[in-house]
Amino acid sequence: MYVNENELAPNAVLRLRARTAFLKFGWGKPILGFVVPCSITCAVMIIILRAAAAISGVSEVIMSGNFQDALEQQEYIYNTFLRLSAATMVISALLAFLGVGMTKFFIELARGNTPTIKVLFSFFNKWHFCAALMLARTAAELLTAAPALLAEYLLPSYLILHMILNLVGFVARIYIVLRLCLAVCVYADNPNDGVIFAIRRSLALMGNRSLPSKVFLLVLSFVPWLILASFTCGVGVLFVLPYLFLTFAHFYDEVRVKARNEM
Repeated sequence: MYVNENELAPNAVLRLRARTAFLKFGWGKPILGFVVPCSITCAVMIIILRAAAAISGVSEVIMSGNFQDALEQQEYIYNTFLRLSAATMVISALLAFLGVGMTKFFIELARGNTPTIKVLFSFFNKWHFCAALMLARTAAELLTAAPALLAEYLLPSYLILHMILNLVGFVARIYIVLRLCLAVCVYADNPNDGVIFAIRRSLALMGNRSLPSKVFLLVLSFVPWLILASFTCGVGVLFVLPYLFLTFAHFYDEVRVKARNEM
């Protein structure tokens, strides 16, 4: 066991702790904690979006194979897809409490506790706070694309400028995602402290220059597993993603304890 109060455990040790937790609880509980909220979210998404597409008539135009009609209605289809995208964001916000509940579920597993399925739905009465947290993170990410979109609108002929601004915006978005990656964990762990506290605490915990790169490399280390899982018709994902979430929960606890010891 890696023990050093002055340094964070290496990513390999965090993955080892996650595998040890899997051996302790078996694969069933982590997989169940992942499948239940994801299945509910996907089912609601599919039902609402298919209903919205059917009402708008977009699906009939596309499935009919009459691409001339599709081209003539290009603007209508584009606007409809924008509305569907907005609907997707709204649905994701309304169901964000499931994601927070899943995060709490894996944090409890990482601490050696035995959470029940009720934990997944424990933030239902705080769904508006969960939605606010999700929308705040999304808004922060979208702001990084604002300069590029503004340049495309005001200076449509400057393609090189668009490429540079898009690249800068992409890098900035990754940085913001990494700095805010612990916000959901903090809120799941301290729901009474509010959304603003969770965002500020995440920024503070990830303030160390080495931590964003550590998280990036941690997630990147699971890419080979996800590639292998893609060859199993998606079945492997049921094992890889709970493994990733449990490893990330160990990372959160490691950062939290280290920050507490430094106070």
